Amino acid sequence: MATGSGAARAAPSGSAELSGALEGTWEGRYDAKKGTVGVPPGVKDKTWVTDDGKSVIGPGTISITVTSAGEVTGKGKGALGDSTLTGKAEGTTVRTSLLPDDPTTPQAMTGAMVAMLKDGVLRGEIRVAGPNATVVRESPIELKRK
Repeated sequence: MATGSGAARAAPSGSAELSGALEGTWEGRYDAKKGTVGVPPGVKDKTWVTDDGKSVIGPGTISITVTSAGEVTGKGKGALGDSTLTGKAEGTTVRTSLLPDDPTTPQAMTGAMVAMLKDGVLRGEIRVAGPNATVVRESPIELKRK
């Protein structure tokens, strides 16, 4: 019984710690560029050679809200298209999925954003790919509390 009680007491403490560090609304800007794709040595794959890096690039914005329970929701707009973000915040790290609002568009980008809190700013990276994964984009991002 004591083990169960201790575990129950640990959860609220973690939530309170999270609440103070990440709870609230965060906003930031990105500037998407052609992403890199690593392949194992000896693998000859020309899938990404045809991407000239001239489409689906440029600026955009991300806005997320972190609840006291660590749930993350948000919206993205800009070069990577309109997207919905969902995910989790744990400790000082936010991890989200980016899903296109309209997945039927030819350049619908799907991917992830991971950011860590440092000096009051969430700093991280966005990595996304198009519907057939031949177009890969990435961008650093900084989100500030609104």
